[in-house]
Amino acid sequence: MEFFKRHLLVAAHLCLTLFIFCEENQEDQKQPIQKNHLLFLVKANKIESAIDHYFEYKQQLGKHDSELLEQIAMILIDEAMSSKKQEKEITSLYGASLAGVNSILDLCESAIKSRNPQTQLVSIQMLGQIHDDRANILLCKAFSSDFFEIRLEAANCLAQRKYIHAVGYIESLMHKIPPFFHYLFSEMFAYIGTTEATNQLKKMIHSGELFTRVAATLSAAQFNRDDLLKDIRTAATHLNPAEQEACAFALGALSDSSSISLLEKLSKSEEPEVSIAALNSLSLLGKKESIEHIFQKAKEENLFAITILANIEGSEDFLAKLLHSKDRQIKYNAALALLKRKDIRCLDAIKQLLLSRRHDFAFIPQFSLGRSLSYWKVLPSLSVLSKGEKGESLSAISLALREQILVDFLSLGQEQFLSLASLILKEHEKELTPLLMELLTNLNSDSATEFLKEKAEELGSPFIRNYACLALAKMKKEPIYSQRIESWVRSQKKTEMFQFRPITTKANTETNFTFQLTPKENSALLIQTLLLFSLSHEEKAIEIILEMIKSGHPNNRPILAGLLMKTIE
Repeated sequence: MEFFKRHLLVAAHLCLTLFIFCEENQEDQKQPIQKNHLLFLVKANKIESAIDHYFEYKQQLGKHDSELLEQIAMILIDEAMSSKKQEKEITSLYGASLAGVNSILDLCESAIKSRNPQTQLVSIQMLGQIHDDRANILLCKAFSSDFFEIRLEAANCLAQRKYIHAVGYIESLMHKIPPFFHYLFSEMFAYIGTTEATNQLKKMIHSGELFTRVAATLSAAQFNRDDLLKDIRTAATHLNPAEQEACAFALGALSDSSSISLLEKLSKSEEPEVSIAALNSLSLLGKKESIEHIFQKAKEENLFAITILANIEGSEDFLAKLLHSKDRQIKYNAALALLKRKDIRCLDAIKQLLLSRRHDFAFIPQFSLGRSLSYWKVLPSLSVLSKGEKGESLSAISLALREQILVDFLSLGQEQFLSLASLILKEHEKELTPLLMELLTNLNSDSATEFLKEKAEELGSPFIRNYACLALAKMKKEPIYSQRIESWVRSQKKTEMFQFRPITTKANTETNFTFQLTPKENSALLIQTLLLFSLSHEEKAIEIILEMIKSGHPNNRPILAGLLMKTIE
């Protein structure tokens, strides 16, 4: 009997051990199956269920699984790109750009093959910001695009990177289009600056196409290519006014004192733009008497001359008088010149340029025939003009100028800037608010802090309150501001917030402004807030983003996925 009991106990112990072993082994096998099932749910677009499963899994694990979260995020980003819909492709790219270099390179490779030109353009612009050998390879692949503007943008990126084979790619593209359009490439060759590129630029200065000669001359001046001075001096003797103007400008920009007599001859030209360009170059070369002649041209209401006065010391009183002109173009170009001179008398006119809701101004850059002189044409009714075929570019250029004015206004002093900031927010200039808040954050002074605290409590404008709270949170002021924007973010999850400003190529705008993929004001607020949380790398940030992926607008998911990857990095 005792023998039987002992064996029974041993058998029971063996059974219990075997049961525990099987349970542990089953648990070991259960975990990867659960993760695979979770990923399957994400791929099947059953996002709510997948996130619920993840939280259960996280509770079992006792911590977040960074590897699994990254896999979930990449599926969301890849799915958006594979949708073939332009809006989703662009949000996919933006999400990957927030996540990091490796992700964006993979997505850009897919985006270059997209049938949507805007998707290709965004991918090119993003690749241009990444200094990586693989990015160079992808930019070269973009030369197979069906869209010429995309190939031109890729060529421009390769030039700016001074890629070793850039000249060959650019030259190949240039010879596929009519000679009239070769002027588009002069700046690229000037920027690269190698012997091969310089030889191409030299050929362009002697091209049979006028605009190519003009563009090549200006590019040589812009990039200080004084090794081409001999060619420019020769071109300055040609009879075409546009070419003479460009050469006159270049000789001054390159500080060619040996060309003073030639410039004095050009300054007497009957063509106003040639004369003004030569006079300006003479002033740069120390011929102060030429300044009086520039003033005389400005008195004759020449807008190019008025704009040049921005660079001439002692022009402030004259420009201030022009502010009373009844001619809109004279008044506002004088105001812009005064702003460059850091003169407070421009204040009232500058306010009018900035307040689009009240004045609705559009801005178009106007160039002389030789392209060395410019001024801004101010037009009424931007809201009407922006509805045309080229309306997006006009809106983008107009906003870019207003933002540049806002940045320049900082030079007038903190007191004046805060006064202007108050007016902009009072007028609910939403387009300017993101940049304004960024400038106030960077200012980070006691006065700026008090101003932001006041706006954070202001009734009637939740948009401004939330932006002020975000700025204060970035400045690491009281914790209450971070709590407020966290509460606001949670309330926004059902809204499609990720929308972008119009983007365009440099060839379309003919300005010095750089246009990148930029969120609109509401989207910028949400993205900046979430990015601030992401940079904290806290568990709370992960949970906020996961909750927004689960319950928020489906179109937000690719960007939220990028922010998720940023949080767990």
